[in-house]
Amino acid sequence: MFSRLTCLILPLCVSVPTVAGVLDIYKLPDGSTNWQYLANTGAGLLIIGLGSGILFLAMSRRKIRSYADALAKIRDELELRVVERTAKLEVSNQKLGEEVDHHRHTTERLASTEAYIKSIIQSMPYMLIGVDKSGVITQWNQAAQRVSGVDAEGAMGQSLWAVYPQIAIEQGHVERALSTSEPIHIEHAQRGQYYYDITVYPLVGTTDPGVVILVDDVTQRVLAENTLIQKDKMASMGELAAGMAHDINSPLSAILQAVQTVQRRLSPDLEANHKPAQSTGLDLQRLADYVKAREINELLDGVQEAGARTSDIVSNLLEFARSSSHDKQQVDIIDIIENTLELARNIFSLQGGLRFQDIRIERSYPEDLPEVKCYPAEMQQVFLNLFRNANHALQLVDKPDHVPRLKIRVYAMDIMLRIEVEDNGVGMEEDIQQHIFEPFFTDKAFSKGEGSGLGLSVSHFIITEHHDGHIAVTSTPGEGSTFHIQIPCA
Repeated sequence: MFSRLTCLILPLCVSVPTVAGVLDIYKLPDGSTNWQYLANTGAGLLIIGLGSGILFLAMSRRKIRSYADALAKIRDELELRVVERTAKLEVSNQKLGEEVDHHRHTTERLASTEAYIKSIIQSMPYMLIGVDKSGVITQWNQAAQRVSGVDAEGAMGQSLWAVYPQIAIEQGHVERALSTSEPIHIEHAQRGQYYYDITVYPLVGTTDPGVVILVDDVTQRVLAENTLIQKDKMASMGELAAGMAHDINSPLSAILQAVQTVQRRLSPDLEANHKPAQSTGLDLQRLADYVKAREINELLDGVQEAGARTSDIVSNLLEFARSSSHDKQQVDIIDIIENTLELARNIFSLQGGLRFQDIRIERSYPEDLPEVKCYPAEMQQVFLNLFRNANHALQLVDKPDHVPRLKIRVYAMDIMLRIEVEDNGVGMEEDIQQHIFEPFFTDKAFSKGEGSGLGLSVSHFIITEHHDGHIAVTSTPGEGSTFHIQIPCA
């Protein structure tokens, strides 16, 4: 409406050529100004202008209101969208928070599991070594560090055989384990020193192929098992020795009694012998002279002495079988050695080959040697076995100018007493030395079929089990052997 009014007024205004022409409209015929007409025109124009302004303002207000409504609607829509977006964002943030918490929890669990597994690996009592297919170390626990002397930092990334060349596996073992996907078991031992069980486990289903090497030190277990076996054998031997001793004692007692009876019945000094001699026409004095001339009494004395020594041996055997039931005695070890030497002279001189009495005995006994608490019969058995072993070794020497010699050295070491028995016999190879103290072990070439392989094992048992000591041997083939004994002084 305001536009239309404007269109009507504007042409009127524009069609007036000049101001003077416009003013002519408001003059009267007499040339005076028609003020009434002019006032009406001005009032009309003012009314029109005011109406137009009011109309314009009304229209503007209407537009403003419509714009305000539109803006309010847009604002409401925006607020709704903001609320929706905010809700979606809160849900997303909540999900993101849950994901972050889950990830953090998973990371913590992975770290805890990794630390737990690492702690297990590090605390394992045996060596655990991981290597890739080329033998490069990928895992190295504390046991491996302790045994090899190389820490993990210096071992990781290095070749296994460069870091620990003593390990008893080869590249072929790694390759075979990977190709077969089966573990490989290896036993590595130095008899009497160490025993290792080695297992090579292939890592299956990993991105980087490799193996885990497990080295278990079973030395103590094997030694304990061997000790149990040794004790069982010794117990059986004790029962066997007791039975043999009782079986030998009966005929031996009869022999000794018969020898005594023969000696008495040949004696002219016994009154009971005269009547039977007279009844048979025998001159007892002449018989006594014959017996003396033929040294029959010496032979009978020898039989008596040998029988007595045999009885002593049987007694020692019985003492060995039941020695655990007796108390130890405080004795001078030199007396036991000398008594055993005397016994060896008599016993071994009756055997064929080299006589023990032909062996040169060299002694090294210090003064003021402390006494030892031991089982005398058992220690005598130990020395007798060593002297027998030396006698066999010496008689096998095939040298014309060889002088058989046996050195016995005794000396004190703090609270221990050390005894060495050395011979210059044929000596022993390394493999014989490793088995020399095992029950029933014997070398036929060395002993020529003599002995049962029990003497040194019995000696080992007596020294280690009954006297808490040690016994060992060192030997060089062609030069001789030395047995080393160590027992507590008190």
